[in-house]
Order: sequence, then C-alpha cells, then structure tokens
Amino acid sequence: MTQEKLHLQVWQDPINKLAAHMGCQRTHTMDICYKFRDVSSSLWNEANYAHRQGETFHEETLTQRLIFLLKRKLRGTGIYLNSISRSKEAQDGGDWEWVFVRNNEAIKMRLQAKRLYPSAKYEKLHYKNQTEALIKSCSSDGYMPLYCFYNFDPPIAPIEPRIFTCHHDYRLPSYWGCCVADARGILTLGSTNDFGAVHPLTMPFHRLVCNYNQNLLEAVENNYSKIPIMIRDGEYSELGQERTVPIIRDSIPHHISKMLNLYRTELFIGDGQEREKRVDEIKHEIFDDRQGVSRITVFHDRY
Repeated sequence: MTQEKLHLQVWQDPINKLAAHMGCQRTHTMDICYKFRDVSSSLWNEANYAHRQGETFHEETLTQRLIFLLKRKLRGTGIYLNSISRSKEAQDGGDWEWVFVRNNEAIKMRLQAKRLYPSAKYEKLHYKNQTEALIKSCSSDGYMPLYCFYNFDPPIAPIEPRIFTCHHDYRLPSYWGCCVADARGILTLGSTNDFGAVHPLTMPFHRLVCNYNQNLLEAVENNYSKIPIMIRDGEYSELGQERTVPIIRDSIPHHISKMLNLYRTELFIGDGQEREKRVDEIKHEIFDDRQGVSRITVFHDRY
C-alpha cells in the first residue's frame, strides 16, 4: 500500500466507523452536494457585496471564482476537478464544457454562463442566436445543452426564490448564487430575459449532484431530469416527463482523456520554461479539437 493510500485510509476510517455506528452510510455524493452549495453561497454573498460597493463581477470573473472554490472544497471528497481555458482573448462568446467522468463513462454538458444585472434581468441572455446554436451543437455532438446563471439580490426587485427539494438543509436564498437550466427550456422564453420568467426554469447548482447512495454519474443522470421546463404558457413540468431523448452516457471523449493525462503527467514534464511550453502545447492540441469552446471543466469521480 502506498503512503498516499495509507494516509487516505487512516483519514477515512474514523468517519466511516462513526457513520456505521450511527446506522447510516457515508457517501461522497452527499459530501459534494454540501461543497457545491457552499460555493453557490459564496458567489451570492460576494456578488451582493460587490453590488453594494458599486462594483460588477462579469461572467468570466464569476466562472474563475466558481472553479477556484470548487477545486479547494472538493479536496478529500474523491471528486477531482480539472479545468483548462483558452487565452483571455479567445473567450468572448465561447462555450464552456462540463464533463462528469467515472471509470470509462462520461456525461457531457455544453453551456453558456450568464449573470443577473441590477435591473433583475439577464440582459445578455438572448445574445444573437446563441441558444439555438448551443442546442444544435449539443444535439450533433452528444452533449446536454445547459445555461449556468450567476445571481445576487438586486434591490430593484429582491429575489424571493422558491424552495427546491433537497436531501439536505440549507439557507435561502444564497444557494441560488449559481443555478442551471436546460437550454431547451430557455428557448421557450423568446426574447424574455427577466429573473421572474427565467427562475422557474432553473435548478440550484448543488442540486445537480445531490443524491444518496449513488455515484456521481448516477446522481447527475437522475437530477438533470428534474430541471423544470416550460411545456405550455405559464405551466411547468419536470424535464424528465417531457424529454424524448434521455441523458447520454458515453465513453470518455478523446480530448478529455488527453486532458486527464495532462494533469497526471504535467508535474513530471521538465522544469521551468520547458515544462510550461509543453503544457501549453498539449492545451492547444486539446482546443484544436474543440473549435468554439473556450473552457473545459472535468469532474472526475475516482471512487
């Protein structure tokens, strides 16, 4: 047994023994639900503070913050987060990929990130034909089309978010700091972009990974189907009741395998400038395969 594995076992055993003594099963999906919720809360509170100071967080800043916080909080959960991005100049208007990986399977999502404005509107939600293009590209590539919304509580129209069933306790409304929606639901809004219309189509970010006694892919698969979608004017239904195409489980894409190999080996590729040059070359190779994508984030379930 390696020193790393021995250390992990020593750290885990007391927790698992305590859970067994209490008659419950400790699961890492339950752990990461709390972690994701904490990140959403942090984004909500920081965006609120920035607004009170007359500052604005743009999508790129919030996305970088989201990834940084998740990387830190997921340590020790068995979920490894790896993320790469293009140069800053190439990010305008680009898509973001989330890929959930376990063993040799993957669930792939492609999304756009949008922020709430002080007007209580997502003012750039319907930029050009972005939603239609996102849905079309996902359909052809086997991805799920998703929107990621960053929220705060603008004084012009204070948010009173609905309660969303979860296995855990939480505090309203800060867990809506980051939420997700299926792009096919957003398409039904037409040109409407105010919070009141968008909010019923969304689900808290942490709810996407929340589930008991399941691995990460099973949790994501089950929870994605619960994202609401508009089926008639003013009426909503769970996406799982209306969707004709189920969530797609696929083999790990080649560019994701290349990315995971990069993170397994980058610490051993030379030193200094030589290492940085080689890492940049590999990242360029990955993005050469992903035209129009500006960022890739992988949630790797290693349990």
